[in-house]
Amino acid sequence: MVDTRDRLAALLDKAELVELVDRYVHHLDFDRDNDAWLDTVFTEDAELIFPQGTFRGMDELREFQRVAYAKFPRSHHIGANHRVVFEDDTAAVTVHLIAVHIGAAAGPAGHTSFGGFGTATAIRTTMGWRIRRFAFTVAWSGQ
Repeated sequence: MVDTRDRLAALLDKAELVELVDRYVHHLDFDRDNDAWLDTVFTEDAELIFPQGTFRGMDELREFQRVAYAKFPRSHHIGANHRVVFEDDTAAVTVHLIAVHIGAAAGPAGHTSFGGFGTATAIRTTMGWRIRRFAFTVAWSGQ
């Protein structure tokens, strides 16, 4: 029989991991003018894997965000259907994502939409859970 304290700890960890992924998605839309939030979400050696390329470490993550924000000054991201699987102090988190990116010159009518799946590997650190690896797989795209 599983101890109630263990079950509660697992529920708290799951809530923290869902909040971590949601915080990442939130920052993409609301903190476009700074990157100070990155270390509250990612480890120093984090790796992002997107269709545009792979980005490793904080310097590359910052540059990826800067380029994306310049190309798409407005965006709207939605994350749902989180699934969390634990292995000791590591967790795999999967989330369904939908995003709308609006280009600088296009206005609201000139947008790119896509949906897919984010898969994160998170580790427990002294600062709480942080994402070490995040990969986005596109399932569909359109305009």
